[in-house]
Amino acid sequence: MSNKPETFAPYFKIRWSRKSCWNLIECSYLSIGLDPDFDTYEISPQANNVVSKRYYWLKNKAVKNIIRVVDNVNGVDYFGPGALWRLLSEKFPVDKEFEKIFNHMYSSENGIPAPTIVNKAVYREAGRIVYELRPFATKATVAEFLTKLPDFYNTGGFGKISTFTPAQIQEWLKELGQISGNIPSEKKQTVDLDLKQLLELMD
Repeated sequence: MSNKPETFAPYFKIRWSRKSCWNLIECSYLSIGLDPDFDTYEISPQANNVVSKRYYWLKNKAVKNIIRVVDNVNGVDYFGPGALWRLLSEKFPVDKEFEKIFNHMYSSENGIPAPTIVNKAVYREAGRIVYELRPFATKATVAEFLTKLPDFYNTGGFGKISTFTPAQIQEWLKELGQISGNIPSEKKQTVDLDLKQLLELMD
């Protein structure tokens, strides 16, 4: 086993893993590690791309009721992520990083600790949003504020993150916001934010 530390995942993979349902196109994109909100492939019976092929394969399973609709929004059917992912990953190779994250989100209620790629990505995304709202907060202030993040993030049954010291969190906030010590005292900001609202911005 390698001692090389894990990097952090793109946050969209965590955000999508926390959703309670997906449609077939979303699952097809996620299975190859792409963000359904921003990546575009032609989806048609004639298209020869991997997303379109997976979409029509899943659609065929839905027509046969092998996967069942759990919601319908504006005429689009949505399915349980677990059922979609299990079916697709048994047939096709899937993005390994997303699979690791997704599996954590569904097993974390059993006490399995979050991998570094999840912890670091969540804290960095939270820090990024804090800096958008409080650009003149110091790294130390933001890190201290984020020690309370797991109390709010680890609810609802969609994945858990671990608790860390301010020093560790501060290490993960590198290259975000201001550099500690370079903010004039009169400009320094406190982080007086609502963590529930912060989570809404993250999800």
